[in-house]
Amino acid sequence: GTPGVSSVHCELKNIGGALQIIDRGSAYGTFLSSGERLPANLPRMLQIGDVFYLATPSQTFQVTGGPR
Repeated sequence: GTPGVSSVHCELKNIGGALQIIDRGSAYGTFLSSGERLPANLPRMLQIGDVFYLATPSQTFQVTGGPR
């Protein structure tokens, strides 16, 4: 229900314990905290502590450690 964020905006995958993000062609974009817009359908690995946002910085997420 957030303007600019689509129902299939991006995808997060666990690849061997590492987190991968893929923008799925969203109109308003998926961005790293630096403001870099991720190209559509190009996987990018994320590390613990990395920050990304969907469409606007008000939709920010930070990668944290998983269950132990």
